[in-house]
Amino acid sequence: MRLIKAAPFPVRGLPLFLFSVGLIGISVAWYVSRLTGFFVEPIFIGLWIFSNGMGAKVGDGKLILLYGFWLIRQEIELSSIEEISLLSRLDRGSITRHFKAYSLTWLAVVLWALTDLVILNAGNNGLRLYMDVFVISTFTVFFLAQTLPKSEKTFLRLAAFVCAAFLVVFPLFKWGPKTLIPGAFFVLLIVFIVKTFQRGDLILIVADGKSYLLSSDRGEEVLKLIREAMENA
Repeated sequence: MRLIKAAPFPVRGLPLFLFSVGLIGISVAWYVSRLTGFFVEPIFIGLWIFSNGMGAKVGDGKLILLYGFWLIRQEIELSSIEEISLLSRLDRGSITRHFKAYSLTWLAVVLWALTDLVILNAGNNGLRLYMDVFVISTFTVFFLAQTLPKSEKTFLRLAAFVCAAFLVVFPLFKWGPKTLIPGAFFVLLIVFIVKTFQRGDLILIVADGKSYLLSSDRGEEVLKLIREAMENA
């Protein structure tokens, strides 16, 4: 087996289930804890952590995607791969177009945070309200980065600027200057998100009609390695 310098996204199967339940669960955990009397946050955080891609390796005629501290595996027969390409280089290539369930999970959390902020008012809990503002701002950038092709750099940067302004200005008017320091940190996080999505390569793999997604800073190298393995399989 040979390790390749790429990490899989949790876009299908058990990793997608853990990711969706974990991320949505984290967003509603405060209410669930109040209703049940149990501190459920660690459960959802654990599910989300176990959904994260840890790496990939190729050998013995298979491409193996690893998740959750290498405990969860998805095996793809190299002979079954129908398409492999750099999604980030396609004119209309976007994560949302090929992996709707994954992207809509981010959007669902944004909509819940907006509901919590505007309608439920987070039980008048100041910290929760601030976290709602954080989630709305950063997760919206996540969703747009996944939805827009990489060629749409200007719109993504404009959207990121609007989200960053909302993240700083809304808490400043509502709670005062004490929010400026965490606000500045979260703005840097938004900048990091945008730069990361624009710099890295996304590798689309279609096998037996099922789509998978890898991310790598060396997309061309990973693409070449998998294609060579396919030829030798």
